[in-house]
Amino acid sequence: MNAWGSRAGGLFGGLYGNGIIANSFATGNVTGSLNGTVAGGLVATSSLIGNGPRGWSDISNSYATGNVTGRGTVGGLAGVNVGTISNSWAYGDVTTNGSVGGLAGLNVGTIIDSRAAGTVTSFGTLPGGSFAGGLVGGNSSGIIVGSIQNSYAFGSVTGQGNTVGGGVVGANFQGARVVNSYYNSDINSGLRTAGNEGSSEGSVIGGGGLTSVQMRDAQFYANGTIDQVLADRANAAAVQQAAAQAAVAQQAVAAQGASIANSVSNNAVTSSLTPPDLSASAAGASAAKPAKSAAIEESIKSVGDAVKADDKQQEHARARRRTAQTSRRGHAGSGAGPGATIRSIDVNGQRFNLESGAPKQGAPAQPPQ
Repeated sequence: MNAWGSRAGGLFGGLYGNGIIANSFATGNVTGSLNGTVAGGLVATSSLIGNGPRGWSDISNSYATGNVTGRGTVGGLAGVNVGTISNSWAYGDVTTNGSVGGLAGLNVGTIIDSRAAGTVTSFGTLPGGSFAGGLVGGNSSGIIVGSIQNSYAFGSVTGQGNTVGGGVVGANFQGARVVNSYYNSDINSGLRTAGNEGSSEGSVIGGGGLTSVQMRDAQFYANGTIDQVLADRANAAAVQQAAAQAAVAQQAVAAQGASIANSVSNNAVTSSLTPPDLSASAAGASAAKPAKSAAIEESIKSVGDAVKADDKQQEHARARRRTAQTSRRGHAGSGAGPGATIRSIDVNGQRFNLESGAPKQGAPAQPPQ
């Protein structure tokens, strides 16, 4: 459903007197076609503006899902709120060239425990300036003091031209209040809770920017208990971190125990008479390995040198024996060798001693032929 006009609302154009909207919703898109239009997804104004009966009307437990477009003051649920909006939602995107809010374009009443999820855009072409806020465009002290409490703005805020933009409210005028209300700081980086903070603005108490992850929890908690949700999450994270640290410490103790047990086993193998050194470490064992290897190599070298010396001695002995045997064979010859001397000779059966020239005594005589 679409609605057109200077006061356009998805359910009502305006409430007269002390009206009440409760447990209601509107799903159609709303378009305010004239300059100066007041438009809202559920109702244009929650109190009559101009001539007619005066009063403040309340909206509770209600929502609007349609997109809202206008040329003046535009809100996702109400264009202008003078009464009280409680526990209500606006889901649609909101666009105008003037003041705009995800829930209400202008608030001079009370908004409590309510939320806006759509994107908010103001082109900022109206004279006198425009305001764009994730929840409310302008929060003003008028007939009653504008107050926003325990409420949330999930959508992005875009302001062009002369627009003043804020995460929760575009402008928080003097006397107005924003209490424990939040906006998405991930998609609205650089924005503050109120766009005019630092000037003659009203008060901002608590609240502020939340990440997208934190904002996802907000819709499930009412009455500002998101603070407790965040505290619970922080406590859970601390408990998880402590458990992880305890697990690491336990692993370290187990590793140390295994190292000590291994050291005891090595010492027992080395010597059953020497008490094990429980302070031995892997580094000590590594340092001992080169020393053991050097000692073994030195022992092997000593044995090799001894074997070589023994072999040399045996070779010398064999050489001496060969020399002695050669000498004996030379002396045992029959004189045929060089330097031999003929001491006697037999002639016709007679042996003559050549050294004396006389026959050798006892030599047998041979008969003549």
